[in-house]
Amino acid sequence: MAARSALPSPYSPEDRYASYAQLIVETDDKATQRERMADVERVLKRHHSDIDYKIAPLEVGPAPKAKLEARFYGSDPEVLRQLGDQVEAMFRDTPHMTSVRTSWRNRVQAIKPVFMEDTARRLGVTRDDLASTLALSTSGSQVGVYRDGSDLIPMVARAIPEQRHDVDNLGSLNVWSAEQGHISPPTR
Repeated sequence: MAARSALPSPYSPEDRYASYAQLIVETDDKATQRERMADVERVLKRHHSDIDYKIAPLEVGPAPKAKLEARFYGSDPEVLRQLGDQVEAMFRDTPHMTSVRTSWRNRVQAIKPVFMEDTARRLGVTRDDLASTLALSTSGSQVGVYRDGSDLIPMVARAIPEQRHDVDNLGSLNVWSAEQGHISPPTR
């Protein structure tokens, strides 16, 4: 397996997704390459039949995303997801079609805070103050760097898991106002 920064220079790395992994296996010749690819496919089919995968030789230069693509555009994600599922099922039922997948990835929760300008102005809270508080309370905020020899390791402050993973806690957060130098109580 090759690390992202150690990949051969003509190789174009894929985008990063939480549900995506890439394994690169180096072989000495084409015959061994075909054997290893067949071995990997057998293991994946037997032990990981629920995942989407693609097995292909590493191409020099940017690899094509797919030999065949169907793309839908629209404003309703539910309708687009349903269309994608229908076409994916049709492709899977077609002989000789392999590595059939959609690019939707896993669904994730999204937080869409409503910033009330009048209330915020009265409390001395800015959009940046709210964004910093939300970041600290969910994914965390870098507060410093720890040096370990020649390595710089980011130090991240964040809420405990029980608070981070409960969206209902966001309504009770105190917001630090950098401009006013005080904490503002939560408001709805």
